[in-house]
Amino acid sequence: MTLDARLAQLEVTPLVGVGWNTVAEALEEIRTELSEADPSTTLRVILLDAALRCASPGEDPSAFLSSAERWARGHDLGLGATELCLMWCTAVGRVDPGAIPEGIQAEAIAQAKSSGTLEAHWRLALATNHADEISLRTEALQHLQAPQHAHLHLQTLDDLAASHLHGGDTPKAIHYLEQALQWVEAFEAPAEVSRRSAMLGQLFLVQGMLQPARCHLERALRSSQDDLSTITAATLLCGLLLHAEEWELASSCAQQQIVAGRRRNNWMAICDATITISTSALSTQDPREAVRVLVQRHMEIAGLGPPAAAHLLEGRLAELSDQLGQHAFDPLFEEALAETAGA
Repeated sequence: MTLDARLAQLEVTPLVGVGWNTVAEALEEIRTELSEADPSTTLRVILLDAALRCASPGEDPSAFLSSAERWARGHDLGLGATELCLMWCTAVGRVDPGAIPEGIQAEAIAQAKSSGTLEAHWRLALATNHADEISLRTEALQHLQAPQHAHLHLQTLDDLAASHLHGGDTPKAIHYLEQALQWVEAFEAPAEVSRRSAMLGQLFLVQGMLQPARCHLERALRSSQDDLSTITAATLLCGLLLHAEEWELASSCAQQQIVAGRRRNNWMAICDATITISTSALSTQDPREAVRVLVQRHMEIAGLGPPAAAHLLEGRLAELSDQLGQHAFDPLFEEALAETAGA
């Protein structure tokens, strides 16, 4: 297959889920073949690379986009340079709208309008620092139906949710996040499913809608692809399970939180989960276990974890002493100390 044919195939590949990995792997190989390519072919690779970076969560593509735009203008690739400039304006504007020079943005938007192309791109660039950002993004969605725009469609749904949330319209934010969740489900992207499910879980929780909050947080935990996502979902879900008095499930969820917390060296998450396990044990009439897990964890983190984590456990032990009464607590505490020291 020729380079142009391979590029044509990649250019219509959705950059969500497995599609992102497919394009990333293909570009690694294609970059080695660009030494003899003409500027227009190189531009196609650069635009794919730029889109790939914009579709990557947590990556800041602004430096790459700026350098790519200068290269495109130096090779007289006007429309390509305009597209890269608009992508740069959008990327920077989502972080700091005030950092975009008005003249640069206005010129790129004017060039896009005059060409009759890049209809979504200029709207998304303008929306980052415009009073009518919601209308602009809603209009942009109508131009983001093609497969190659899947990542921009998803990003726009996220931005619309954020805009409505900042405006105090939580139900509307939930509406757009639910659309985003349906979108990533269609592309079989578990990490993206986990992220949107966690966000929806938090929003439903804020609304006091505990059942849908729980459903989304359970799904976020099931589909989590990284330890931070696991900790976030498990922390919130443990609270809901304790509220529902589902002690065994709460302990199981807390164990997942501990495993993820250890891998990230997150002692606060570990201690928080330990308190969940202790609370569940106490609620099932097992005060010995409730005390033991706290003492064991406290001794484990001595000299390793931050003082705040130790204080968290000490506070919970003090609460248990009050709940059980000193006459019942002290023997359990001494037993736990001896058992942990001898282990």
